[in-house]
Amino acid sequence: NFAPRVMLSTRDLAATGLSQDGARVTHRLQVAAPGAGAADLEAVAGYQRWLAAQIAGAGVKGVRIESLASGRPEMSATLERADRFLSLVGLLSAMLAAV
Repeated sequence: NFAPRVMLSTRDLAATGLSQDGARVTHRLQVAAPGAGAADLEAVAGYQRWLAAQIAGAGVKGVRIESLASGRPEMSATLERADRFLSLVGLLSAMLAAV
């Protein structure tokens, strides 16, 4: 796709006339938890499960759900490296605390 990207709000899209038959329009909804607690993350995961069921029930084609872990390979590789690094830091901290 060599066309330039344009980011618009949904309210402004109709006024532009860009969304017509044959147009290649991508809609994205980004959801974030208000905090990093387990309950916040579970709320987002619950919304993701509900949305997947709605999409499957409606039989909509061309829709996918991405998360940080499953979305882009480079992002999941970065998260995996960060997880390993933090595990190593925790282990070293425990070893130093024992001395």
